[in-house]
Amino acid sequence: MSRMLAWLLALGCWAMPALAQEALTFDIQLHEVADDRRPALERLTRDAARAAEQDLQMPLAGTLHVDYVGSPESFRRVLDSHGAQGWPENWISGLALLDQDRIIVQVNGAGALHTADTVRHELAHIAMHAVSGGAWLPRWYHEGVAMYLAGETSLERLREQAGAEAYGELASLADLNRGFGNDNQQAAGRAYAVSAGFVRFALLRAGDRRALLELHERMRRGNDFDTAW
Repeated sequence: MSRMLAWLLALGCWAMPALAQEALTFDIQLHEVADDRRPALERLTRDAARAAEQDLQMPLAGTLHVDYVGSPESFRRVLDSHGAQGWPENWISGLALLDQDRIIVQVNGAGALHTADTVRHELAHIAMHAVSGGAWLPRWYHEGVAMYLAGETSLERLREQAGAEAYGELASLADLNRGFGNDNQQAAGRAYAVSAGFVRFALLRAGDRRALLELHERMRRGNDFDTAW
């Protein structure tokens, strides 16, 4: 499990207790972002955390570290300072460092997402890592669920990510994972969109969003991802 961020297990089942024993706290740092923006960014962060808790029906606890940066240059500097040098996707405006319980977000960064959507997306990565007990999750699943929880699976959003040709023939899961790990924005956009569409389809077929919780519960009991899925 992540070092500090944890999911509270109540009475042996996935349920939101009336009063969590430990509240989630935030360590928010601004880098080339005016300090008068701090109150709005703090509200945005709290709202994103509450949305993740509501979506997954589990309370978060511990400390979430959030670095808001004001430019691509400061984004790279903060990445480097936390040991994430050499990240290949040069067009990204948000990143989750899972083992550090940390998200880095460029305020009004590149791409289609607003800052609030980016925060919610990256926070979903941290939450999934915690709820799976730190077990390995494939990149397509990480990104597909993060897009789903951040509300990025509308038809318009998927078309924007991938282009209509992405729906002619779906890539294999292995090809999707390879699509993320380079600086080709078009290939990565297609990988994001197809992953999100597949997760949305799987949850609709399951008929219950709690299927996500069941999958992660199986992983916490020692199953690998393929068996849990």
